Amino acid sequence: MDLLGAHTKPRLAKELRDEILEKHPDRAPTPQVVRNTIESLVAKGRVQRHKQQRSVRYTLVQPAEPDTSSTAEEAD
Repeated sequence: MDLLGAHTKPRLAKELRDEILEKHPDRAPTPQVVRNTIESLVAKGRVQRHKQQRSVRYTLVQPAEPDTSSTAEEAD
């Protein structure tokens, strides 16, 4: 998730795997393991999938900011 959060544009699973290999040379996840992990985060609603023709890109879902306007009105 840190890798996705570091980018504003959607990323391919291959690009994320390449970053993992670069930052953690002691780990060597297969492309399928990376895709499965990302897809499990999609299922949990933490990552969003973007399909563009035959490729799939992923972005981190931004948490909704709490609405503080109603609490300010209740305090009055």
